[in-house]
Amino acid sequence: VKIPTESWTLKYIARVANPLLTSAEAMKNDLSVSADTDTKAGKVTIENYKGKDSGDTADSLRRTVLSPVIIGTGAKVTAQSIAEGQKVSANSRILLLTNDKDQVMPDMYDWSKKEVEQLANWFGIKVTYEGSGNKVLTQSIEAATNVKKGQTLKITLGN
Repeated sequence: VKIPTESWTLKYIARVANPLLTSAEAMKNDLSVSADTDTKAGKVTIENYKGKDSGDTADSLRRTVLSPVIIGTGAKVTAQSIAEGQKVSANSRILLLTNDKDQVMPDMYDWSKKEVEQLANWFGIKVTYEGSGNKVLTQSIEAATNVKKGQTLKITLGN
């Protein structure tokens, strides 16, 4: 750091501060444009994944900055939680049901109520909710447990 040799006059301050403020103003405009572009660029269009290989589909979705959850151990995707053509934000969770003959309960921690309802619809189970909030904290059927149609799942919600 250099100590100024001139005294702190208004001319000296203006000579130092004005170019600095001009640069900052120019950077502000550049930053606001790139932030707006990033918001638009953060959208991903969902394709139709039905009939495709579940492992390849999950890898492809991860590369597009989505968070796929494969339901079951089947080789092919039979249903998806987000319809084809919808635009979703990066890091959105998409549920993919496979052609597995067994219905195995996934770990639903941090899932939304809408995602729980989708899984319940696929599995043919009933869901009851406790608590308030919009994220799953606990579930009555443990993860990796086989689920039977008509079974009741108790979900505790929180934030």
